[in-house]
Amino acid sequence: MEQEQLTPKQAIDRLIVHDPKQITELQQFKYDMMLYEAAIELMNAKLQVLQEEFLCLTERSPIDHITTRIKSPESILEKMQRKGYPMTYQSLRENIRDIAGVRIVCPFVSDVYEVVRILTRQNDVHVLQTKDYIRHPKANGYRSLHVLITVDVHLSSSVREVPVELQVRTIAMNCWAGVEHQIRYKKDVDHADMDKVLLQCAQLMHEADTALQGLVNDIPGMRDDFGVLSDGEL
Repeated sequence: MEQEQLTPKQAIDRLIVHDPKQITELQQFKYDMMLYEAAIELMNAKLQVLQEEFLCLTERSPIDHITTRIKSPESILEKMQRKGYPMTYQSLRENIRDIAGVRIVCPFVSDVYEVVRILTRQNDVHVLQTKDYIRHPKANGYRSLHVLITVDVHLSSSVREVPVELQVRTIAMNCWAGVEHQIRYKKDVDHADMDKVLLQCAQLMHEADTALQGLVNDIPGMRDDFGVLSDGEL
């Protein structure tokens, strides 16, 4: 019998607690998850509007596709344990900032920086932190641009700035990351050999991205379709 797949809110709804403090924290957590889902919907809408605008004006979009996710309660707890954070609700709110995530996949490296530049210039989007793993890849070869933002969620009587992690990468980077994720935790594998091959593949993907970016730079007008900054700065 297949295990029932629950959304984070459904999983929380099925928890049984009796302590008044736990009940209050559970209610607050459910409310927070609603805010994260609202923030995801807002970011998805923003990106879809940009996609349509780009295609209307230039017949090419710097956004290939978008995926979103909300961390499950189990994933949140696992991260807190792995990081050594206190297992309290207050600690969760202070330390776990990537519960809501949006992955944006772009054709070219220049598109990555341009999409982030456009998004982060919007009035209701505020940058908290940027980690550029494209210019400074991780030791295993991973490349992506991570930007922690908050987006304004308008409620009945207030506005909340809700954190969302953006992961913006090229198609080649996304291909490598997807394969690496599939095989990283397989047992009975020589991880030393696997790491070496993955690093070699990451370098090949980087060389492909560099070559493709060179083509874009050489096509008259294409690099300027979206007002791309020549130095790629945000």
